[in-house]
Amino acid sequence: MNIQHLSYFIQKKCILDDISFSIKKGSKTILLGPNGAGKTTLLHQLATGYLATPLSKIGYAPEKPPLYKELTLLEYMRFIAHIRHLDLPYSKIAKLLLLDAHLHSPLNSLSKGYQQLVNILQSICHDPEILLWDEPFTHLDPHHVACVHRLLNDLSSTVLVSTHHLLETSVATWDAVMILNKGRLAYHEPYEASQSLDDLYHKVVR
Repeated sequence: MNIQHLSYFIQKKCILDDISFSIKKGSKTILLGPNGAGKTTLLHQLATGYLATPLSKIGYAPEKPPLYKELTLLEYMRFIAHIRHLDLPYSKIAKLLLLDAHLHSPLNSLSKGYQQLVNILQSICHDPEILLWDEPFTHLDPHHVACVHRLLNDLSSTVLVSTHHLLETSVATWDAVMILNKGRLAYHEPYEASQSLDDLYHKVVR
């Protein structure tokens, strides 16, 4: 993933200011930053046409799950399979995120945590080359956070994950750290296991 001089304005207000970076194929990068730094906007721009990669090869889990909540989980997965022209082993895929017991449950009956897992599930079912997740750990309990990290470690996709949940992010997962601040890329370096994400964040964002 190679981004050069990405800027974005809303009514003359600069949201993203001349951002450039490269992410190695197959690596996993965590994206940090305070509220209003531009993280959600950056991921949305990457997910909706800025990248040279075809949209069909990008998996995107936005902050607010794009779910049809009147459907059951199985019906929703069949819908995703239809629009992406996939033949999915539904139970096997649902089991990846401990959702197999909820296949026949309406999505509006699931907790916010389980709906977040469904959001993650729809982003990976087509085996994307690039995976973009915006606040995927929101509403997840520690058991499901660990499940998501195991999934991340097993994926071959190039991954960029935005989060505020520093205490819920397993340090073993990440290859690199990016920090946005006030619309600018303030930090982008390989991640060392000896580093504290919390200390690094507060050192860069003052």
